[in-house]
Amino acid sequence: VSAALFAVAHLDPGRLLGTFSLGVVLALVCLRTRSLLPGVVLHATFNGTLVLLEAAGALPHLMADGRPTWTWRLASLALLVLGGGAYLLPRTFLAAHPRGHVAVVELDPTVVRAARAHFGLADDPRLTLVEADARTALQRDPRLAAPYDAVFLDAFGDVSIPWTLATVEFAREAKRRLRPGGVFVANVIDAFEPGRLVAALRATWLEVFAEVDVLGAARDDGRLVNFVLVGSDARRTWAGLA
Repeated sequence: VSAALFAVAHLDPGRLLGTFSLGVVLALVCLRTRSLLPGVVLHATFNGTLVLLEAAGALPHLMADGRPTWTWRLASLALLVLGGGAYLLPRTFLAAHPRGHVAVVELDPTVVRAARAHFGLADDPRLTLVEADARTALQRDPRLAAPYDAVFLDAFGDVSIPWTLATVEFAREAKRRLRPGGVFVANVIDAFEPGRLVAALRATWLEVFAEVDVLGAARDDGRLVNFVLVGSDARRTWAGLA
């Protein structure tokens, strides 16, 4: 009974079985020792261990469909961004993942200077800045050799992705930088003939990835012109995504 109350008191239905099992263990310890103190110490030790594992990024993660992977992620999350812009994505990512690392490739040094002067970009040991063409950098720069959890393509030539970054060869180059289960993501503007560029890019990526999903964001007038492509070798679901 005490174990059941212990589980219910945590108000977490997804962990009901786990907390009930822990409650049984704590109850047995109290019965065996005839004291609450060992149970309190054990509970505190258990919770403290979970906190340390979470801080280290070593707890089991969930797959996109909500099922646990049951693989331990001791390595820090790593992100490769192709196209700097205001560097909002790298800075937001590092704020959310203190143990993470981001490498950003930006062709135009003026963009980097503007980001430093006006958008809060600062030196950070977790941030690698590479001023080069994205395709050339992926092929030749040793600083980008480490595997990444995600590669994010956010590079534009005027209003569209440069054609050199929209080829099968480039998609394969990006995939080689991914850890198993990683994703290749692209921010795509398709405004002039909506759907044609996205459809062509998706077809290109499907020669490299098993799954390519397309997410769209509508303007105030209802037109879909901004799309996000997600390429991966794992099936993903997007239920509940707003």
